[in-house]
Amino acid sequence: VAVVVGKNALLNEVRKEIHKTFAYDRLRLAVFPPALVIENVRSLTEPPALRARRVRIEVPYLSLLRNRKSLSVVIDSPEIHVVPPASAASRTRPRRPLSVLSLPFIIERGLIENGSFVYAAGAATLEARGVRALVTQDGENFAVRATAESSAYVPRGKTLQPLGGLTILLSGKGDDVAIEKLAVDGPGLTVGAEGRVRSLSEPTIEIDARFDVDTGYLDSVLHMPFDWKGRVSGEGRLERKDGRLSFVTSLGSETLALAGVPMGSLRGRFELLPE
Repeated sequence: VAVVVGKNALLNEVRKEIHKTFAYDRLRLAVFPPALVIENVRSLTEPPALRARRVRIEVPYLSLLRNRKSLSVVIDSPEIHVVPPASAASRTRPRRPLSVLSLPFIIERGLIENGSFVYAAGAATLEARGVRALVTQDGENFAVRATAESSAYVPRGKTLQPLGGLTILLSGKGDDVAIEKLAVDGPGLTVGAEGRVRSLSEPTIEIDARFDVDTGYLDSVLHMPFDWKGRVSGEGRLERKDGRLSFVTSLGSETLALAGVPMGSLRGRFELLPE
């Protein structure tokens, strides 16, 4: 009984903090298992950075017996909109474990079901739909397993360009993120990649990638001169160090045709290097 009372007390503290950051239509305390259920949640930012059909917050019983309190969160049908700041402030402290509001708890396990994610950068927007993700963490160590039914790239002032389904496997500690798998699988584009990102505020990036792309898809995005047909594949490496970006890749094709003229068997190399 004492454990249940303690659990309900912690959930009531969470409820008090929610009012400071979110609006919602309904909030209730489920009896068994004890959990806080919030309907139609919206962040108080304008426009809302987060909307969700339902959020369920549980305090595992074992958490009540430990000094470090943790929560389990399930988010149903969230819509997440991210806009990067005009200038990234340098990070002087290690990344703290993901917490809930200003409470002394961390999210030990988070599940996203049927979500959507939109990242609006200056020149383009990236979006993913049908997202299902599991986030776990233990102190500074974390892992992310996510899939998306579809993704798209939208250049500013132009039409949406579908990419394909996404699979993402990440792990890390603090600001050091290992990309164990990044895969895009669509009719016009197939990509597989792995690598590492360090210091998220001013990132150092090392990614090895393999790709196979329909040049007609590239033409629709880049509006290249002439008429392109066929597919091009290659293996390359993307790096960002000291604010300077480089990309080096092999290129090959057996089916490329330019302005209706078959190019035969092609092999080459592309380099984008900082000055």
